[in-house]
Amino acid sequence: MNMRRTLSIIVFGLAFFLAPQIGLVVTYAWWVVIVYEPDGTSIHSIPISEIDPSWSFADPLSKKDAVPPEELDDFEKNYESDGFSFSKEGDFNADGKRDRAIVGVYKDRAGKTGRFLLILTETQRNKWVKSFLYKNPGKSGFSILHMEAGHLVWYFCMGCDIRSSVTWEKGRYKVR
Repeated sequence: MNMRRTLSIIVFGLAFFLAPQIGLVVTYAWWVVIVYEPDGTSIHSIPISEIDPSWSFADPLSKKDAVPPEELDDFEKNYESDGFSFSKEGDFNADGKRDRAIVGVYKDRAGKTGRFLLILTETQRNKWVKSFLYKNPGKSGFSILHMEAGHLVWYFCMGCDIRSSVTWEKGRYKVR
């Protein structure tokens, strides 16, 4: 192990150990460590088999289910009030139809998990169909949406810069 890494581990360990003794409160970013266990079989009345045939379960994230109860006040005050939410509505592709972007988690038939971004389009009053699905395989963890400069931004962390822009280009959605 190199000297710099050893020193970093020692400093972190001392800071973590001494923090309570010197009056520092050690907090954690719950959205980094939380993992969800999807168990739903439909999203907005659409069977998940119509969204992705490889899925066994999927759940959209919502404030009620995704945010730990003890963190709800902070979430509402510091993030929701700034426009962060688990779903967004608008006309994201400028076709004159209402769209709804939703983030969530899934588990496929092989037991693999991940996060998803789903965009639904309203075809009739309150009748929604899948327009776009982007899967992010890996941890079935937190993600959230925000609007910036007129387009969707999919965040995987709050308070950091881990995000993807969602744009409409050349007749299709792109996630970067």
